[in-house]
Amino acid sequence: MRMRRSILLILMIACVCSSFGQKERGINIYATIKDYILRTTIENAKVTLLSPDSVVLDSCRNNYGYSTLRKLYSFKVKEGNYIVKTEKEGYETTYTPIEISKIRRRETSRVLSTIYMKRQKVHSIDEVVVTATKVKFYNKGDTLVYNADAFQLAEGSMLDALVKQLPGVELKSDGRIYVNGRFVESLLLNGKDFFKGDNTIMLENLPTYAVNTVKVYDKAGRLSEFLDRDMNDKQLVMDVNLKKQYNIGWMGNIDAGGANHDLYMARLFAMRSTDHSRVSLFGNMNNINDFTTPNTNDWTPDKMPYGRLTTKKVGVNVNVDDREGRYEYTGNANFIHYDNHEVQNTFRTNFLADGDTYDRQVQDARFCNMFFNTSHGLRLKPKGDMSRVEYDINLGASYSRMRHDLSIISATSDETWNGFEDFMKILSTPVLDDNLRARLINRQIKNSYYDSKQWSANLGSSMMLRMPHNSDYLYLNLKGSMFGSDMRDFTHQRIDYFSGTGSTDFINRYNDVTPSRGYRIKFTGSYGFVFSENLRINFDYNMSAGRDKSINKLYHLETLDGWGLDTEHPIGALPSVTEYLPTLDGKNSYNSVESDNSHSVGVNANIELLRDDKLAMQLIPGLTLDILNEKLDYRRARIDTAFSRTTLMLRPLLELHLRTKDFQQGGALKYSMDCSTPNMLYSLNFVDDSDPMTTVNYGNRNLKNRRTHTISLDYNDRKHTIKISPIVTFNISENDVAMGYVYDRSTGRRTYSYYNVDGNWNISARFNMNGPLDKKKRLYFNSATSWNYYNSVDMIGDDLASAPVKSTVKSSVLSETLNLDYTLGKHSIGFRGSVSWLNTEGDRDNFVPINAYDFNYGVYGYLQLPFGFKLDTDLTMYSRRGYEDTSMNDDNFVWNARLTRSLLKGKLTLRADAFDILHQLKKVESSINTQGRVERYYNTPPRYVLIHAIYRFNVFPKKKM
Repeated sequence: MRMRRSILLILMIACVCSSFGQKERGINIYATIKDYILRTTIENAKVTLLSPDSVVLDSCRNNYGYSTLRKLYSFKVKEGNYIVKTEKEGYETTYTPIEISKIRRRETSRVLSTIYMKRQKVHSIDEVVVTATKVKFYNKGDTLVYNADAFQLAEGSMLDALVKQLPGVELKSDGRIYVNGRFVESLLLNGKDFFKGDNTIMLENLPTYAVNTVKVYDKAGRLSEFLDRDMNDKQLVMDVNLKKQYNIGWMGNIDAGGANHDLYMARLFAMRSTDHSRVSLFGNMNNINDFTTPNTNDWTPDKMPYGRLTTKKVGVNVNVDDREGRYEYTGNANFIHYDNHEVQNTFRTNFLADGDTYDRQVQDARFCNMFFNTSHGLRLKPKGDMSRVEYDINLGASYSRMRHDLSIISATSDETWNGFEDFMKILSTPVLDDNLRARLINRQIKNSYYDSKQWSANLGSSMMLRMPHNSDYLYLNLKGSMFGSDMRDFTHQRIDYFSGTGSTDFINRYNDVTPSRGYRIKFTGSYGFVFSENLRINFDYNMSAGRDKSINKLYHLETLDGWGLDTEHPIGALPSVTEYLPTLDGKNSYNSVESDNSHSVGVNANIELLRDDKLAMQLIPGLTLDILNEKLDYRRARIDTAFSRTTLMLRPLLELHLRTKDFQQGGALKYSMDCSTPNMLYSLNFVDDSDPMTTVNYGNRNLKNRRTHTISLDYNDRKHTIKISPIVTFNISENDVAMGYVYDRSTGRRTYSYYNVDGNWNISARFNMNGPLDKKKRLYFNSATSWNYYNSVDMIGDDLASAPVKSTVKSSVLSETLNLDYTLGKHSIGFRGSVSWLNTEGDRDNFVPINAYDFNYGVYGYLQLPFGFKLDTDLTMYSRRGYEDTSMNDDNFVWNARLTRSLLKGKLTLRADAFDILHQLKKVESSINTQGRVERYYNTPPRYVLIHAIYRFNVFPKKKM
């Protein structure tokens, strides 16, 4: 009933708005302007609309729809004859007669034939040299443009070095990019997602000398580009534009070097470009953990990669498009291999009502992971830009193998571990002294080996159709995928319990999860009904169906002679099949087949409430009904059941957008609700005690569906010299599924059960501000202030005779980051400071509040030295205070430097990179939730000086006489 009323309300609004939209029979006309020879889009041409007798009626620049690739001009006209005049420096002026006739009742726009402009044959000036102050960034309509040449960068720098310096931009340690607090969805190259969402490829390999500008804008999605109107599918993108001379020919660089401690690195990047194609090859091999560098915006010692990492990476990317826009092919293939030696030292405090307990663990692990993936796409438009239909075909495949070898020693105590030295040596001895046994609850010595293989393949096709005689559209998409995995897991685990007389358990476990197979099919259909320029309604239907089958067999090899506590068989070894088959643990082995099919029907409207010379206001209401059918066939010990359920869920949506006509100021108020169902497995009545330290009770059939409400309010001001962008977000959830537990203080075992809990909510606020502080724009600042508050609820108990009780932890995080950059000629210096304060309180009587804060401050600079040398350096103090483990309350003074010298007219660059010169780096992580607080230490790479050479090459086509 609620769904029906909402649809009727939207349709009534549509009828009212449609009647107003038909008062004036006029339509918007659009067209693309391209180079006559190259068939590439021409930007910023002046377009004038003339009457048949050459009277000027209107004019514009062809930057309408700048966020699409087509660079359209736009005029609103009535039926009649017109002339379109196009002008662009370096091109001959073009006059194109057009006729607008037979405007249909619901036709709001019409795409006209592409206009082709010819270059002027005579140039009076061969070369013009302009000397002017280089502006770092400026606004062009709805686009923020950064001038790459205005930033001081070391020779041989890659794109990441440039992005780090852009005002208002944050480059995270994992490659994510934020602009004024907003997440950048895609990093583009000349307007195309050439590297398919893997930012690190371009950030690490594209040389900055080839970059002309970096543009940030809300790019229209695929549907908006096809229909030439806003379909609410915009994404914030960062578009890297190459200098003109690098758009055709070969460009590349080779980088190789070595350092002390047997460290090395080698890198290759090559790219061939034409006006309608691009091919790139890249390779990277190193053992210096070079995922990140200390100059990244959010870099702190805890952001370093875990352990001692060796990386091998190679890939190819291809993009080819037709000169007439009739097809476009994209493809890529990537291979990555990681070897990592990780040593982890963990302190954990378990929050309990009758007094906390304390875990200590040391893990020595080796990881060997391999990944391969490839994807290909073909887009077809039979009539190019004039085509009313567009087809897409996409296919992809991936394969991975992960092998992990771990050795772990851990213990649980009633007392803190402060001052307890040489943990590994003391606890690894078979027999502990009486004093140590008295303070411990348990000790575990564990070795495990894990080998997993996973693969997937997918094939999809879609179609978009512009309906004739109106502005409606139809979108269809069908996609299918198959996936599978095979996994073997071996564990040797000794557990010593020290309460009472004490006892020892030993587990020699072999877990065979082979095979696991599945598939999924998805279909999407959407029809857009355009009543007028002020109102359109979209009807959506989505279907998804899938099946996932898995078999898990657990064997207890310790029950065999010679495979128990004193076994000499190495981890990963197996007896004969006839010997180990009888050791099957039927209680903890299972066969599972999960299948589901879902249907969703949705309706949403786009209502333009206001549009004048200054403002535009837009309202977007929507409602979706989900019907989810799930079935679980499950066999485990005495359980052999087929369980099914059907769930109906409503998801409302409401957005209000307000912006100025020039896109310089704007904001949005948004509300949405999402729903999800609990895992069907939680409803089956069984106990999983495959882990000797953990028991999981299933069987709660009363679990309810989870609902999450999200409200956000954001605003941005790019009009003024000082840019600001505040945003506030509030989330609250109902019926969260909590994995509550009861803790056995005598053994350290946990018994988990599933419960619904209410009371989880959080609020976050962020305020970004950046801009120049002086008239000459030499001094720039960037400030980011944020506050996050979390109310977290869980179920915890330490009374075995009672169920766990509700536990609430409230955490508040307040942070401020400030950057100051000053440029003086060819030199630049800067200051960076950051502080983050964490306050945590709990509702337990004996809960000890936490007040911890991290702060860092430092300077960095780029200096041009005599004899052609250039120095890039940063010095930063990283500090922590208020942590439980006193060794975490420390100061790390990190100094890094880079010295470069270019030779052979810039083709060869010699570089010396000094990392952690003062040998102060420590990698430490901390986290807190309702169940406890965790602090982890990791091994890090040693300080080093890396000497390497970078050779760059460019091959350009010969100019024709």
